[in-house]
Amino acid sequence: MKPHMQYLGYVLRHKWFVFHAGLKTGAPLWRLFIHDASKFSRAEWGPYVRRFYGGRHDEMDKRADPEEFQRAWTHHWHHNAHHPEHWVTAEGWRMTMPEPLVREMVADWFGAGRAKTGSWDMQEWYAANRERLPMSPGTLVLADCLVAEAMRAFGHATVLPWPPVPTTTHQQHSGKPSAS
Repeated sequence: MKPHMQYLGYVLRHKWFVFHAGLKTGAPLWRLFIHDASKFSRAEWGPYVRRFYGGRHDEMDKRADPEEFQRAWTHHWHHNAHHPEHWVTAEGWRMTMPEPLVREMVADWFGAGRAKTGSWDMQEWYAANRERLPMSPGTLVLADCLVAEAMRAFGHATVLPWPPVPTTTHQQHSGKPSAS
């Protein structure tokens, strides 16, 4: 029972911090209330508890049951449109996300960082992960702007690329799928 309570504590903390960050990013209130509701589903709850609170913390344990967590993660982003993976077509095209969902996505990043590290400063995380996120150029530019604005709102200086310039590794919905 303890792993379930630990995970519940994390999810509730995360949701609270996403709500707080969403007020800074301008995410719609309704999206903040329903944010990550699928984490309470049977498809996600058990696999997440076992992955993060049930003894599968090291690499060996994670590889021992990769399909269970991968199914839960896929379920999560299929049911939560604030994840950029939700907007990648089967052919690999990166669709432009609606602005309210980009605002929720950025709030999610801040909320996860705060819940895990205790800090609102996500400069290092964003710099390290920005190029790996499957976003269209337009979504990436908006995310850059929202991250910079939220960093300032939380009292942190930013050194994000400014003006934001999409890289050539990102493709729009009208582009051809990448080979990677």
